[in-house]
Amino acid sequence: MKITALRNVLLAVLLSFPLLACSHYEREITLEVSDNTQLEQVMEVLDERLGILPHNMLSCYKIERVAGSDNRILVSLGYNTDDKSKSFIERTRTENLIRHVMTTEGRLEVYELYSTRECEEFIAGVDERLTSDTAFSAADSAMLAGRQLSLSSILEPNSGTGFSYYADWKLLDKFHAIMSSDLSKQVLPSDLATRYSVQSDSIHPVSVYFIRKPEIPFDCNAHVVKYELVSSEIYGNEIRVYFDEEGAKWFGRLTKSNVGRSLATAVDSDILFDARVVSEVPGGITSITCPNDPDRLRTKYAILKGGRYYTEVNIVEENKVKK
Repeated sequence: MKITALRNVLLAVLLSFPLLACSHYEREITLEVSDNTQLEQVMEVLDERLGILPHNMLSCYKIERVAGSDNRILVSLGYNTDDKSKSFIERTRTENLIRHVMTTEGRLEVYELYSTRECEEFIAGVDERLTSDTAFSAADSAMLAGRQLSLSSILEPNSGTGFSYYADWKLLDKFHAIMSSDLSKQVLPSDLATRYSVQSDSIHPVSVYFIRKPEIPFDCNAHVVKYELVSSEIYGNEIRVYFDEEGAKWFGRLTKSNVGRSLATAVDSDILFDARVVSEVPGGITSITCPNDPDRLRTKYAILKGGRYYTEVNIVEENKVKK
C-alpha cells in the first residue's frame, strides 16, 4: 500500500491518540470487496480513518490482505483496557465500528494561519521562557525531565512556507507537552492551535501548522452540495468543492478577510495544502489539491464522500482472537 506503517504511527502520534503497533488483538473482521481493483483503495481509507480514532476506542490495529484471496481484507483490532473502552465494546459490535468508519463522511476544514513573523515570535517567546524561568509547575518540570528542550529543537523552518515547520516526529509528545504547559499558556494567544500535514514518503514526514481557532466554527460539511474529483494539468488531481448559498457567502467572507494571508485546507484535520489568498473567492466553488501526492486525493475523495466506492464492501466474518 502507498500508505505505509510509518504513516499509521505518525498520524497517531501527531493527533495524540497513540495507536501503536502491538500483538494483542481482540477482534478480527474479514471484509470482502466486490471489485478487487478497488481493494487497495479500501485498505487505504481504512488505514487513514482507523489511525485517527480516539484512543478510548482502539489501542492498535492491523490491515492486511487475506492470504490466498484477491478480494478479502483482514482487519485486526486491539482495545484499551480502561472502563470507557470496555463500556464501548459492550455496547457496540466491532463490525458496527468498521461500518461507521467506512461510511461516515470525512470532515472538510479550512484554517486561517498565523503569519511567518507571528510564528517566529511564538517560538522565540516560549523558548525564552523555557530557558529563563526557574519556577516551573510540577507538570512543566515533569515535561522537561531528562534534558532541556525547546520548540526550535523540535521544529525546523519549512523553506517553502514560513508558517509551517518540519517536526522531529519522535519528539512530538514533548512538543505537545510544551505547547499545553502552563508556561506556554502565558506566552501563546488563546486562539492558537496546531494542525499537521503528513507525508509518509517524504524526507520530512510531518509538518506542524499554527492555526487561528475561529470564535464560531463553521461546519463546512453541512454546506457542501457536492465533491467532484477532476484531473488537473498542474496538480495531477483536484477535488472540486461546491458550496451552497450560505457556504459560498462564508467562503467569500473568509477569503476576503484573509487577502495577503494564508489559508490551509484539511480533511479530518490532516492538512493537504496551504495557499496565500490573492483576492476574494466568490461563487462558492474551490478546489482541494495535494501537490506532493496527487494520487492520495483519491483516498481523501472517498473519505469525504463517506466511503462511496465503485464497489460493494461487505463484512463477511467477525471473530474474537483466541488468547
